[in-house]
Amino acid sequence: MKKLIILSTFIAIAFVISASIPDELTEEYGQTIFSVSDPEYEWSQIDTKQIKVGFKSQSLQFESKQNNGFAYSVVELPINVEDNAEFLFGINLKGFKPNDSSKEEKFSKENKFISKAASKAENVDATNMINSSFGMIFDYQDIRNYKGLAISKKEYQYYMVKDGIVSMVKRGPVKYEGDIFKLIMRRENGGIEFLLNGIEVCNLRKIKLTSSFFGVFINGKGKAEMPSFIMYISEQEDTEQSTSNT
Repeated sequence: MKKLIILSTFIAIAFVISASIPDELTEEYGQTIFSVSDPEYEWSQIDTKQIKVGFKSQSLQFESKQNNGFAYSVVELPINVEDNAEFLFGINLKGFKPNDSSKEEKFSKENKFISKAASKAENVDATNMINSSFGMIFDYQDIRNYKGLAISKKEYQYYMVKDGIVSMVKRGPVKYEGDIFKLIMRRENGGIEFLLNGIEVCNLRKIKLTSSFFGVFINGKGKAEMPSFIMYISEQEDTEQSTSNT
């Protein structure tokens, strides 16, 4: 009898998991964790004197030799962001430690900051308003047009970049320990929830997305590596994709 009850409970739990986006993503939920070296996904790379992003030992390596250097990589994923109401994107990042010397730029009354590099280079230092940080890029059109979440030693900032002009939309305190990070964005009900190592960072409402390019960055002098990333698409989206391919 006990075995029957346990089995019934297990089936019920499994049904709930399959019907919604799981809170804890591990390999137990299927192929949700992908190696960055998977040839199906082409992560962008950078090789300059000050910024280097490339593959080594099956991981994507980030290095910035400047205090305001912006080392980033983006990838196109098979997610229909406009039609799919539920999906997940996440990054596993380690090795980068934001320092306490972060200096925040002063925003104008319009709450906007014009990047110093916007008029000089293609690779805009789009997050130098929160130096020494790591984070996530999404809804990416190009480096002068995207949305991002930056996490420093003590706070997070959700910002938007349009034509090289950065608008800080939301900010708040954040707490974490160590230098191993699982940063996840959960798309659900028209909004986005960000979680860092399983703890909610912030929740955004009614965010419009048009691009299937996602990415990761470190801002400030330092190194980091990303061995894998996380992707979860709702079963409804999977079914629609399979039907369209037949």
